[in-house]
Amino acid sequence: MVKNIKADCYNFFACVAIIASLVATTINAEVRVILTAALTDNCFEFRKNQYIESLTILAGYGYKNPYIVEAIKKTGPTFLDDYSTNVFYATCNNPSIRNHGANEARSLLEALEHFQFADDDIIFKMTGRYQLTSDYLLKILEENKNNFDVFILVPPTGGIYCLAFAMRCKYLKEMLLALNYPRMEHPTNWITFEGEMEHYFKRKIHDENFNIFYLNKLDIRANLFGSSTVPGHPEEIRFY
Repeated sequence: MVKNIKADCYNFFACVAIIASLVATTINAEVRVILTAALTDNCFEFRKNQYIESLTILAGYGYKNPYIVEAIKKTGPTFLDDYSTNVFYATCNNPSIRNHGANEARSLLEALEHFQFADDDIIFKMTGRYQLTSDYLLKILEENKNNFDVFILVPPTGGIYCLAFAMRCKYLKEMLLALNYPRMEHPTNWITFEGEMEHYFKRKIHDENFNIFYLNKLDIRANLFGSSTVPGHPEEIRFY
C-alpha cells in the first residue's frame, strides 16, 4: 500500500513537472508589422502617395495601426501620424552614408529598443513604399508565428530579399547588433544589408532551435526606381 502511494505520488509530480515544462516553453507570439519609411524632400508627394497606399492596404487586411519607423525626419508629426499612433522618428540616420541598408538597419534597431516588443514576437518588416497585393504573407505569419523563427524569400540567384521579411524579435535584435557596420558603411566598397543577413543565417542555420520558413512568394508590388532612389529614372514595377 505504501509503495503504491509513493509510486502514485512520484507519477503525479512527474506529470506536473512535464506539464510545467511544456507550459514554460510554449510560445505565444504576436505579429508586429513594421513599415520602414524615409521622407525625403525629393519626390515627396510621389513617395507620400506610395506610403498612404501601403497603409491603406494594410488597414484593409485588419492591420489598422502598424508600427512605422521614419529614418530621415527626426521629429513629428508628419502625415504618417494620421495613419498610425505607433510612429517612431529615428535619430541615428547618417545622410553621408551611401549604403541605405546600413541606415535602415540602425534605425530598425533603435526602433526595436523603443517599442520594447516581447522577445518571441514576430516582427514583419516591410519597406513602407511597397504594397501587398494579397494577405497571403500575413496569413502565413499568423498561422506559423509560434512554430518558426524566420520567414524569408530566397531569390533564385541566392541571397535574401530584405524588402520584406519576418523574424522573431530576439533574433532580429541579435542580427542587427551583429552586423558588420564598418563594412556596410564603407564609402566605396560596402557590403549590402542583404549580404550581412545571409551571413547571419549561415551562422545560425546549424542551431537546432532556429526554424526557418522558406516562402515561395511575397505578393508584394514594388516601384523601385520611380522615386528619389534613382532620381529621373523611369518607373520600374516589380512583383515578388
